[in-house]
Amino acid sequence: MASAYSFVDALKKAGKNSTRRSLMAAMLKLDEKTNPFVLPGITVKTGSKDRRWQKDHWLPVGAVLNAR
Repeated sequence: MASAYSFVDALKKAGKNSTRRSLMAAMLKLDEKTNPFVLPGITVKTGSKDRRWQKDHWLPVGAVLNAR
């Protein structure tokens, strides 16, 4: 659900006549502090270096964070 929420947010930011390019640009500029499907205090934030595609699959970005 958190991913779906972020995807809808990106679709809205991509514009009324969105294209693949505008959607990808919106996906790489997310800064969501109000995604109701993540724990309080967590921000969903993406940047241009978060796009990691290798031939036929996505590569993980960053390590898993430990938290209490």
